[in-house]
Amino acid sequence: MIKAISFDIGNTIYLASQNQTVLNELGQILNLPLEQVKRTFRQIFNKNNGDLRELTEKFCKELKSNKFNEILFFFENLSKKSEKNQYVDKNIIKLIKKLKKLGIKVVLSSSSNILKNYQLDEGLLKYVDHVFRTYEVGYLKDEENYYRFIEKKLNLKSEEILNVGNSLKYDYEMPKKFGWNAILFNCPEKGCKTVEELSKEIEKFLLI
Repeated sequence: MIKAISFDIGNTIYLASQNQTVLNELGQILNLPLEQVKRTFRQIFNKNNGDLRELTEKFCKELKSNKFNEILFFFENLSKKSEKNQYVDKNIIKLIKKLKKLGIKVVLSSSSNILKNYQLDEGLLKYVDHVFRTYEVGYLKDEENYYRFIEKKLNLKSEEILNVGNSLKYDYEMPKKFGWNAILFNCPEKGCKTVEELSKEIEKFLLI
């Protein structure tokens, strides 16, 4: 029986009208392969909570780059940018309110890092039981301990949690691998495309 539903934050709760180009820009500055930059960025910034300068030092050291000042300047400017093109899907809020009335715990989960910390709407937070961010938890979404951490906080078993998100790998395949249930929403490859479709899929799990 499902007792809690975990919603991804970026591109699920908050929808953005523009794609992020941070990693591409970093790759160009560092003149390194995109996959190498992406992997290192995730390990440093998505997994660690700390001072921006300290994390930038670790990032440059790991990549053996001497462009510390340039990278730090890039990150400082990035962290100051407001997410003007993001908005909360009001239909998602209605769905969450409905779930709360049914006695379902609602949590938010995100692999966003300290440079992209969504300022969550107070109107949304009053319906949310917990917010989990990878850099605060200390584990990434492809690590089993991330899921065990959340289960312990919620005092629930794996099979009692349903994950909803837009990433085929991190919001569907990984949760299922570690025992959770999962639904894809707003994913380019497959899954639910509208909140109405999502609501119907969630109902199926609640009836089991």
